[in-house]
Amino acid sequence: MGIGQSWKKLFEGASSFEASLDKPFLHFDVAGVAQELRLEERGAENGAQGIPAPDTRARDAVEEEIVSRVSRAWQEATSEAARWFQACDQRIANNAVLTELPALEMAAIQAETEIKSTVAQASVRLTTDRDAVTQSYARLRAFQKENGLQRPAKLTPLPVLSYALIALAWIAETAANSVLLQKNDDLGLIGGIFAAAAIGFVNVLAAVSVGRLVLPKLQSRSQAGRYAALLGLVVWLLFVVCWNLLAAHYRDAKVAGLQNPEAVALTMMGALPASIYSWGLLILGALCAVVAGRTAYNMDDPCPGYGQVWREHEQRCEDYAGALEEVGSELKEFHEQASGTFDGLRKGLAQQLADQSRAINSRVAFAHKLEQYHAQLEQAGRQLLAIYRDANRAARDPSAPARFEEDFNLPSPHIPLAPQAALSANDVERLDIKLASAQRAVSDAYLEGVRGFETLEALKTRLA
Repeated sequence: MGIGQSWKKLFEGASSFEASLDKPFLHFDVAGVAQELRLEERGAENGAQGIPAPDTRARDAVEEEIVSRVSRAWQEATSEAARWFQACDQRIANNAVLTELPALEMAAIQAETEIKSTVAQASVRLTTDRDAVTQSYARLRAFQKENGLQRPAKLTPLPVLSYALIALAWIAETAANSVLLQKNDDLGLIGGIFAAAAIGFVNVLAAVSVGRLVLPKLQSRSQAGRYAALLGLVVWLLFVVCWNLLAAHYRDAKVAGLQNPEAVALTMMGALPASIYSWGLLILGALCAVVAGRTAYNMDDPCPGYGQVWREHEQRCEDYAGALEEVGSELKEFHEQASGTFDGLRKGLAQQLADQSRAINSRVAFAHKLEQYHAQLEQAGRQLLAIYRDANRAARDPSAPARFEEDFNLPSPHIPLAPQAALSANDVERLDIKLASAQRAVSDAYLEGVRGFETLEALKTRLA
């Protein structure tokens, strides 16, 4: 599906925005700094020496050290805040999603078009297979009407079993006759096997030919066809008797040790077999011929051509059912993929808007925290200066400089103007409506397409 791949990555690449407000604003330890700088001791020492002079306007070394320590803490905070504001503002002003909104809208429309096109293509594919079923039904009905049939075709479930039974009949006849025909053969048992195999092959081949080509025509609606089949059946029965009688006389001639037993057997055709073994050869050959002929006859429907027509019709029905299942699976896969993509996009948009809102709120809170930290540092600077100056005043005889009464002030915090939010709730709502509409359209097209496909059962009912 064309929609969602690149935009999924767009949303997946955006992690949830989390801001730490306290990280850049470490607690400024006034008592610790005062002890580290020895403000009371140094204030008393300088005061005893009259330092600074009462009329001086400049800060002394200790005051400069205090101001430097506080100013350095403020500079570190403002530097960290500048980087933080930059990252936050980039998140707020990130218009990557906004620039993709038109493409997302177009992709949603394309998804609707694509599912409808897929349904249309599937309908065309099914039409071909459905027409084939319709034509095969018409051919089947015409064949049944022409031959007066109102029953399903009688088909052999496993044709290989029929072939195996025919082969078994030939093998059984060959095995039994080889024992009877080996006497006085130059090759012994091998010669008997070859002779028996040849006799059995002709016997079974003729039976199979009659069973497949002649006997089914007994069901013909044509009187001439039935008479021809009946004549063929009679001829085959005569052939079975004559051929197996000839085989029996052939055995008698071989047992008697006569020269050229084949020719002698032909001269003996007017007589009955001379041995019970020859009678067994005759009866076994006739029995195997009947078994092979009946098996061949039952390999297909007795009505000539009916089995073939029925199988072709069943194949057309299977092809249609397979095509129906295939297009159904394709449409289901498309629908599930489209639905998952739409859900992901809508969730991603909501996440982007919430992330942007968190960034805006965090920026406001961060700016407020920065202002508070500014006030805390100013107060810390004043406290440190007061510790030093109070100790200085207490230790000096003359009055302290007038500037000792001045407050300590830090530069005002620089809070840059917030950028305009790239993604508005209206943008997200508008696109969400479009995506939801496209998702419903895809689902409706899918359901309409699947329900519109005629099932094989419905097709059979309609054509019946």
